[in-house]
Amino acid sequence: MKDSLLPSIGLARKAGKLIIGFDAVSDGCKNADARLVILAADLSPKSRKEIVRTAEQYGVRWFDASFTMADTEQLLKKRVGILAVNDDGFAKMFEKHLPQQQKEDQIV
Repeated sequence: MKDSLLPSIGLARKAGKLIIGFDAVSDGCKNADARLVILAADLSPKSRKEIVRTAEQYGVRWFDASFTMADTEQLLKKRVGILAVNDDGFAKMFEKHLPQQQKEDQIV
């Protein structure tokens, strides 16, 4: 697990501020609970397209992370490629890991 975002994801989970999986994140976007959607680097193109469309439809920021689903499995004991945080503080912390151009391009 080389990605510097992963420890923050673990912290968000312990704090109860992490949404895990396609259905839960999709519902979080629809219910205005999700603040930032995070996609694993090896997420399938179909899943990526669907969750990005949902996030953009409901005005939720999203980004492609550099970690893989194997990394999330090692951290969370669950293989997952779609995550979200439901807390503004964690969203701001995670945004520090975004390249500046991505931040500008993906804010809806």
